[in-house]
Amino acid sequence: MRKFLFPLLSAFLGFVFLFSAWSKFSGIEFFELAVVDSGLIGWSLAPVLARLIISVEFFTGILLILNLSLKRITIPLTLTVLVFFTLYLSYSLVFKGNRQNCHCFGALIPLNPLESIIKNAILIVCSIVLMRYHPGLEWRRSGLIIGLVILLSFLLVFLGNPVNSGIEGSGLPGYTGPLDLDRIYTNPKAVKPSRDLRKGKQLIAFLSLKCPYCIMAGNKLRLMLEDNPSLPVYFIVNGKLRDIPAFLEETKAYRVPQTLLLGEDFKILSGHKVPSVFYVESSVVVKEVSPVQLNQADVEKWLSK
Repeated sequence: MRKFLFPLLSAFLGFVFLFSAWSKFSGIEFFELAVVDSGLIGWSLAPVLARLIISVEFFTGILLILNLSLKRITIPLTLTVLVFFTLYLSYSLVFKGNRQNCHCFGALIPLNPLESIIKNAILIVCSIVLMRYHPGLEWRRSGLIIGLVILLSFLLVFLGNPVNSGIEGSGLPGYTGPLDLDRIYTNPKAVKPSRDLRKGKQLIAFLSLKCPYCIMAGNKLRLMLEDNPSLPVYFIVNGKLRDIPAFLEETKAYRVPQTLLLGEDFKILSGHKVPSVFYVESSVVVKEVSPVQLNQADVEKWLSK
């Protein structure tokens, strides 16, 4: 019985790690935001750290499935990763609360910090059992195989989704030209913006309340505004009133000034695509960027000119 039970337990752990890595990789822009939101690292290094974490999860998962060098390498590595994540989740639980998605399984299976800590505790117990009772396999060329698995994992992540690539939403950015912001002020159903967006420099984002890339853009802009409250960020959002609480919960953009704009006016101003993020100066779009291209340093440089 033990002959089959422990290899299966190791494979189970491996599949959990692989699923965790894949769920982050499939929505890597959201995971990058989570890394920045952790406060551990800034915008410039977050894409690299996010991919490093995913790579580690990939090769740990593969080694566990292979039952390879468990006591010597794989289980110590597994425990190190799990303990590190658990310590961070504990910090997040204490200082940030238990409502946010910890992104342990990306956006596929939202877990709050407490749920993820419990999940990690179960995995740690399983790992300790394997360390105690299952020697695993030691192949003649184990070192070479482990090296190839590590190389494959890093190539898969860093070449499969290179830093600064990513998906750019439903439309290609690049529009420049006049932006008829008077439509917002003349629309009787729209709440007038808290400042005059037609004057000076503005960073205006047109977002749909349920679009996942709009939520990503909203998160990114919210983090930028928290870091530099002087940024002239403004959201023009579109959707049903009942979707506003969920949008605010997912983006944490409670303090970002925003206006709900419905109908044809929103479609025309957004360029019939979302998300649309515009650098606007005196009602003229001087630059349009995708959520992936949003860069705080670039915004600050533009504002300083």
